Amino acid sequence: MDNVLNRIMAKEAEMSKKEQVLAKYIEQNYRDIIEISVHELAARSKISAATIVRFCKTIGVDGFSDLKLKISAMLGNSEEVEYAEIKPGEKIDSINTKMATRLKTAIDVTSRELDQEEVTKAVEAIHKAKQIQVFGVGASKLPGEDFEQKFLRIGKFVTSSCDFHIAGAHLGSMTKNDLLIAISNSGNTKEVIDLLQVAQEFGVKSILLTSNSEGEAVALADQVLMNQSVGEPILRSGATTSLISQLFIIDILIFSYLSKYNNKVKNNLNNSRHAINTHKEGRA
Repeated sequence: MDNVLNRIMAKEAEMSKKEQVLAKYIEQNYRDIIEISVHELAARSKISAATIVRFCKTIGVDGFSDLKLKISAMLGNSEEVEYAEIKPGEKIDSINTKMATRLKTAIDVTSRELDQEEVTKAVEAIHKAKQIQVFGVGASKLPGEDFEQKFLRIGKFVTSSCDFHIAGAHLGSMTKNDLLIAISNSGNTKEVIDLLQVAQEFGVKSILLTSNSEGEAVALADQVLMNQSVGEPILRSGATTSLISQLFIIDILIFSYLSKYNNKVKNNLNNSRHAINTHKEGRA
């Protein structure tokens, strides 16, 4: 079942300031929402009824009544309610349930929102590219490395970097036949924005992977793939849900590529597997 509260958190970055205020109010008072009218919610949250209507449209529900129904349905499923913050001293079984719900929701929301036409375009751009550079800093470095190792195995020339100077130097030798894939969950990472500007200057095509359609980097990329963020616990060691969403999209890209170009990459895949197995057998 779709957790509407996680859906709200996933869309917060795209909301207006007033919608964000409303989102926080609903997240903190969701049990009360099913008992009140839209005008009562407007009074309590100090947000206009018109903003509530726009908010419902933003999160993809058919008005306030539908929002209440979805919250009510969620409350009827104990597992789905476990979206809340991880608290100091919390028991392991509770943490287990909450994190499992978050990660499952991240994949469910990403799967539902992913634009298949954009995936098709991205696969074609990857296929045509002579060389591919993947760039991401912080947690976004990890999906970049995942992309690199998966596409290297099928014969694509891919490098990943989290260092702007190295990435910029590499970009300077790239051409219109190459591809930059930039990863920024916020869409506002300065290094990503700067690198996309360099790509524009050199005529290098670019794909941005982000969860924020309003981010500054979006306008600089030739194509955008939207991953989803369903909110991170305050007590966290990294951007787990956004990372899972990004890794999921990379798996969609690689398997879509294999599906379309299987005959062309089969030998490369077998050769890479043989090379790795040779190393493993040598240590046996």
